[in-house]
Amino acid sequence: MTMADFGCGYKGHLLNLSCMTVTVPIPDNLDEALVRELDQAAREAVAVRLYREGKLSHGQFASFLGIGRGQADEVLGRHGVVDEFTADQIAAQVQASRSLRQQAHKQ
Repeated sequence: MTMADFGCGYKGHLLNLSCMTVTVPIPDNLDEALVRELDQAAREAVAVRLYREGKLSHGQFASFLGIGRGQADEVLGRHGVVDEFTADQIAAQVQASRSLRQQAHKQ
């Protein structure tokens, strides 16, 4: 993997991620697969924390981890993160969806 795989240089609306490397000493006797698993777990933990703090949007979260939005929902769910929406937010989304459908049908 390259630094780009970790979001290096991504300039998001809420967070400017720059190239940063965190080095964690790992014993030589650990299996390479376990090291990759630890790396993934660490990146997920950082991304989840930033998402919970509102510093990453859903799209930025997915991009940071190099996954799609559906997979991002799965990762967030594994970490117990549930997006809570107000009735007004849901109503606004429904209205926006209706407007888009009406525009599409007019074309």
